[in-house]
Amino acid sequence: MGFADRLDETAFAGVFPNTLYRLLAVNLRRCCDGRRKEFISVKQRLEDFFADRMQYSVVETFLQEEILCIVMNYRVKDDASAVRDADEITERIRRLYPYAFFVLSRSFTSMQEIRYYYQQDIIPETEKGFYYPEKYLYVSEAYHKNGKMKRFEYEIYTSWLSSKEYGKALDLFEDYTEYLCTQQIEEEKLKNLSKNLLYNYLMEIEKLSGQNDSVRETYFRQIAEARSVDDYRKVMNGVFADLREILSERQGAEDHRIREIKDYIDGHYQETLELQDIAERFGLSYSYLSTYFTQTAREGFTEYVNKIRIRHAKELLEQKGLAISRIGSMVGYTEHSYFCRVFKKLTLETPSEYRRRMKHSQ
Repeated sequence: MGFADRLDETAFAGVFPNTLYRLLAVNLRRCCDGRRKEFISVKQRLEDFFADRMQYSVVETFLQEEILCIVMNYRVKDDASAVRDADEITERIRRLYPYAFFVLSRSFTSMQEIRYYYQQDIIPETEKGFYYPEKYLYVSEAYHKNGKMKRFEYEIYTSWLSSKEYGKALDLFEDYTEYLCTQQIEEEKLKNLSKNLLYNYLMEIEKLSGQNDSVRETYFRQIAEARSVDDYRKVMNGVFADLREILSERQGAEDHRIREIKDYIDGHYQETLELQDIAERFGLSYSYLSTYFTQTAREGFTEYVNKIRIRHAKELLEQKGLAISRIGSMVGYTEHSYFCRVFKKLTLETPSEYRRRMKHSQ
């Protein structure tokens, strides 16, 4: 009947004399491990099997170029034997093709229902071999909808990545892929979504982790080659473990880097300190250092510099003979009024008030 994107019930008019129907389908791409030359061999084995059993009227059709669907028509009293025969031929084919996975629909009584049972029993299940690697025949039961699939919170994911909250992004990524496994989403969709999310994640951390194209390609190949949901979970667990190790190493490197930056500020607080200059000195971009410093040091660059300068200013104010204006310039402030404002903001006292209080307490 050639290739078709959907079943055409009118093509079967006059072909089926019996009361009961079932559909038997297989994804030939998975069954034959992508070897298209084997498609005809599988089809021929099915034809030969049913040709020897006169109780069935059978029509074969290809759907979506790779799903072979057999419409079985038979008498009601032969329903049990139809299931047994479907089990027998699919087991035979499984011995020859280790990845063969067939789906047998529920029985139905009207040719006009072929489309319905194809859409309800066959389409959702032909990819389930990924989730049932030990099965060769899946006999469809009553169709149960799982409800609307929960969408991935992509906006939150990208927001966490852009703000360098990599741990949160990774948790969201991991939780959603496991959710998709429990929902038994189609294998191709599962793998493509995983690779897309992984690509976005690796692109964000590449400059920190030293990841490169070859590493990404290795991950992608491992995902593509997973033949079952257990294989997929094993691959993804390895990927997530690698990424968490990268984050741990990155955190250690960041702690060391921020310590170096703080040490530099502590040793040069008397000088003019600009974030751009610090970024260039440590080989970082302005925007990256700004975010990096805030998240790691838990305060902004300017706040940290002011805290260091005011700490030294307090020490100098406790000494006699130094003018307050002189002290401001000694700790890096070029404007006396600005020095006083910053001092009061951090200590709730003016420099003069602080000096008087310290004098009286001595």
